[in-house]
Amino acid sequence: MAVSYGQNLLSSVNAVLETMPGDSALRVSPSELVGERSSLRQEAPVGMERERLQQAVSELCERGEERIAAVGELARELGLRFREAFLLDARAALELAAEKGAVNITIGLVEGLLEN
Repeated sequence: MAVSYGQNLLSSVNAVLETMPGDSALRVSPSELVGERSSLRQEAPVGMERERLQQAVSELCERGEERIAAVGELARELGLRFREAFLLDARAALELAAEKGAVNITIGLVEGLLEN
């Protein structure tokens, strides 16, 4: 099994555990259990081609869902999961990009720029 697949499975387990009432401290660490990812994505995931995304973005905007459309575009352009893009402090990421010329995505976070 690929490390990335194992981490994705364990991240799903964490998402389910977060929804359960009771002990909110119950979590598993994907990287500790299956290891660190060792490669960078070179191509967008299937379904995230720009043309298909633009069509979805247009439809969302027509329905008044501009924020969701923007989140989809952030996820595509920055290579984030939808949840990460949704939680991203976009203003801080933009300031970081302007200051450093790039946004550094590490350990599932953009330099810790996730809102609480």
